[in-house]
Amino acid sequence: RLHRARALVRKALDDQIGPVLLDAFPFAGRRCERLTSAVMRRLGLES
Repeated sequence: RLHRARALVRKALDDQIGPVLLDAFPFAGRRCERLTSAVMRRLGLES
């Protein structure tokens, strides 16, 4: 029962605020790629 209730609550929240979250954290395209590359370089994980 608990797992079913938890899934129902998650779905209800996703239905209500899911679209808002997509707008809150937009994908930044090239800027995101540059930032990711810079972080990987600093961590010494650049391929």
